[in-house]
Amino acid sequence: VSTISSDNAIIVDAKEFLTELRQVAGAVAKPSEQRPNLTFVHMILSESSIKLEATDSHVLDSTYVAASVAPELVGKEILLDGKFAKNLSKAPTKHKGTLGIYPVFDDEKYLGKTTIALDGEAFIDDSRENISSFGYPDLKMLEPSWDTAEIEFKTTKKEILPLLREIKKA
Repeated sequence: VSTISSDNAIIVDAKEFLTELRQVAGAVAKPSEQRPNLTFVHMILSESSIKLEATDSHVLDSTYVAASVAPELVGKEILLDGKFAKNLSKAPTKHKGTLGIYPVFDDEKYLGKTTIALDGEAFIDDSRENISSFGYPDLKMLEPSWDTAEIEFKTTKKEILPLLREIKKA
């Protein structure tokens, strides 16, 4: 199966994508933990952005990156192995220009293989054997809805005044 084609291209700014990927990849479960579904960075593709999210069931990290996504890929989801993502994003500031992401799909189903084209090199994440048949968990229920969320906490003057004084000094 050919993995690099203009039909399935996702183009992003290399530095921005790798910086955000590095942040999110820190939230994936370690391979030694008994949560194999959570060892991936989950990528949700929209027309002009990619939503990156990961969780180890204790920490949820989510961010958006501006992207040019091929129309055939809008609304689809792909997974990057957490270890692959961490290794790829080790030095985001040394990369300039664009980065191409080329996932492989078969009849609307993600096959677990993605090629990343960066600085004239191709990096392949082949996770076909590791992706659970149950799929990546839906994290939407874990994310706060900021437009309807209400945040409340209680404190006393005795607790907060020393903190405010320290902040003012800083």
